[in-house]
Amino acid sequence: MGLFSKKLTSAQEKELLEFQNALGVARWQCEEAVWNMNKQISALYGICLRALQEKRDLRPEEHLLVTRHNNWTRQPQDYRPSNPPQLVDTSVLIGEARKAVESYRDLVAHIGSEVLSNTPTSWYPRKYRKAHDSLSTHFLGVLPWAESVINALKPPEPLKHDAKHGKDKLNVFVQGLNLIARSHHSLQQWG
Repeated sequence: MGLFSKKLTSAQEKELLEFQNALGVARWQCEEAVWNMNKQISALYGICLRALQEKRDLRPEEHLLVTRHNNWTRQPQDYRPSNPPQLVDTSVLIGEARKAVESYRDLVAHIGSEVLSNTPTSWYPRKYRKAHDSLSTHFLGVLPWAESVINALKPPEPLKHDAKHGKDKLNVFVQGLNLIARSHHSLQQWG
């Protein structure tokens, strides 16, 4: 509020505090949802990045580098993981990733509908309206990306890669997750 603005009543201050708390809870829930999703899809995401760099399709079994707490040991010439790479079934990872992204999408849609329905009134200070706009933009942006990631994980041929075309399922999966992460990062900027 500006220098010559009216002083807020106690009811208005209470309403602003409730609005601010609601936005804070929604932001925290989004952070939690992204963290949970990332925890469940990180192995598949790493494998997909490697497949894109090598310009190939996913194999039924892929090597997954297992890393735990402090497993890097100093070797004379380089660093090597102390645990050997392990083979994983990509169909299992794809199924787990699809469930994780669907859970994320459903939670974000629920949180988003609550935030979008709680619009700030014109007397709210600009920072509150701006925070609401940022959060609303986040929800409206990530939901279509989450849906495209889910579609890339669906049969037939989930995560099929076609090196000649850029809009194949493998690219859509990786790019969609990158866009969700970028949107989440920009959401953290106002918090």
